[in-house]
Amino acid sequence: MTMESLQHYTSVENVKAILRNEYGFEPTKITKMDSYCNLNYLATCYLIGQKTENMKVVVKICDENADSFFDNSKLQHAFMLHLSNCGLSCSIPLQTKDRETYVRQYNDKSGFLLQVLSFIPGESVNSAMLTENQFLKICYCSGENLGNLHLIGQNLDFKVPTESANNWCLPHNYVNGLVMISTVNDNKIINDTREHLKSYEHNFLSKLKDLRKGFIHGDFSDTNVILVKKGGEWKFKGVIDFEYCHHGYLIGDLGITIAYFLTKAIAIGCDVRLAIAAVIRGYQSKNVVTEVEKSVLLDCILCRLCLSYLSGCNQASLHPENSKFIFLQSKHVPNVLEQIDKIGKEAIFEYIF
Repeated sequence: MTMESLQHYTSVENVKAILRNEYGFEPTKITKMDSYCNLNYLATCYLIGQKTENMKVVVKICDENADSFFDNSKLQHAFMLHLSNCGLSCSIPLQTKDRETYVRQYNDKSGFLLQVLSFIPGESVNSAMLTENQFLKICYCSGENLGNLHLIGQNLDFKVPTESANNWCLPHNYVNGLVMISTVNDNKIINDTREHLKSYEHNFLSKLKDLRKGFIHGDFSDTNVILVKKGGEWKFKGVIDFEYCHHGYLIGDLGITIAYFLTKAIAIGCDVRLAIAAVIRGYQSKNVVTEVEKSVLLDCILCRLCLSYLSGCNQASLHPENSKFIFLQSKHVPNVLEQIDKIGKEAIFEYIF
């Protein structure tokens, strides 16, 4: 099912009906939100039959036949509630009248899963206008919250049959991203990507048995960390979008966070070493990185940067009308790779550790 057909089967009127019939919400306004591969709406509504003020909720709709679909809805909801109950601010699932945390519907071609989540107001790190000093403080705070998330996740009582049901969450499948390389036009990026994924395969995959695992976010990026401005200072408000949470490698999750924060660093002219070091200092204030994890961190960062760019090129070729949003982060990847290459991996490692 394409994004266009998904939108056809889940029209605004259909979404309104689901909110009324399944959740008991009367929507007063619904607007489409930007998204990478899902269909998202921001809905203003109130509880039917009760004198409540209007509240905002996020409606997320996923195509169950899409390559990116990862049926971890039960883990998502358990993880979000667990984190929230332990004091980490994040979006949480809202229940239907039958106390379900999602709605599934089917048509003649496919099916979709609809979730309603609490809305966290504010601006993402990606969209906020930050000075370098403000950004580095947010890097530290984001690393701190990711470290806390990993610690809280250790106490989550949730049984998973396998590490993940989604190929993109399995680290040994990351190298399969090379199948998308035909959509990249820059020969230097192509060569760099091959080199970085080869290094990742050699260094990271050979050490899996020595790396810590736990419940991880999977996409703790600059677009999913929400900020609010208080007294002229930007503060961490919460984290959203748990579609890729799973039981995986903690250092891989940290690498994902740093990779996307580096795209913001480049956007504001910040030295990548400062950004990496700030995130790591924040993380280690809660969860100390082991020596083995240190040895593979840069490979995790570079692997995610390359995959982000490959995926962006591939998605833009399929959905050129959405290319501006698709390249929101990954358009900066070539410059990040160039700066890392110029400084050198060994020099960066010595600087941050």
